[in-house]
Amino acid sequence: MNRRECLLLSGALALPLTGWAADPESVLADKILTHVRIRGREDGLPVYFWYAGTFYGQRSGERTLPLLHIEGASSSRTERQPDGSWIYSLREAGWFGDLESHEVLQEWVNPLNGKKVQPAHYNSAQRTRFTADGVFPLIAALPPGLEYTGYITPPRVEGDDVWTTEELFVHSPGASPGAPANIQTSLATLSAQRAEVLKPRDGFVGALLAYQTLASFRPWMGMGAEPGVISWRLAGRKCSTREGIPAALLARVRREHPDALEI
Repeated sequence: MNRRECLLLSGALALPLTGWAADPESVLADKILTHVRIRGREDGLPVYFWYAGTFYGQRSGERTLPLLHIEGASSSRTERQPDGSWIYSLREAGWFGDLESHEVLQEWVNPLNGKKVQPAHYNSAQRTRFTADGVFPLIAALPPGLEYTGYITPPRVEGDDVWTTEELFVHSPGASPGAPANIQTSLATLSAQRAEVLKPRDGFVGALLAYQTLASFRPWMGMGAEPGVISWRLAGRKCSTREGIPAALLARVRREHPDALEI
């Protein structure tokens, strides 16, 4: 073995035994690492998502109705912790609009009850911890009575495609005695190409997002204590830079909520 071959061997032995450096297929055996690579980036750099879809509502016992268009964008990052868990930080902004024109609405007549209401567009943040045992909110203490369960499923691999899901289930007491409980179900499915998932750890993995919710009526809908549920169906794409967000949406985020892109 010559000097050059020795140097190459010693360099290879110094590589961290994670991901592709040890065994590319070992990444797919680690559900959290696979999820981190598809959801964010293993090297801690930020990623961006844009999404759009439909807001549905159903009064108990009645037919579900499409209500509003939704579109939004987010910035996020995942950072490995010394204990092997990952901190996931997210900022996002979104708007409700007309079903046909997609024009953002400041007032809207809710067809479920005929009331004129003001849709509550959102600008929010969250931090959670990803572990093999579940997804946990990073807040000092859960509000009294709130139940939070979250987990990441093992990846599904078929041919060149990989899917990973993040599922969150939240239940909290009603705002007043006798009021119905508030539920929030968040189901995020992300897909990527197998070859991308197995890239070196500093590589960007492109991904597509499919997202569904099942939740209680939002207070701003004016439904009071009437039983029923809402559902969101969203589709989106992960981007390596802000400029990957569609131009009109990016301009609105920068104009109204620029902090949503500064994770």
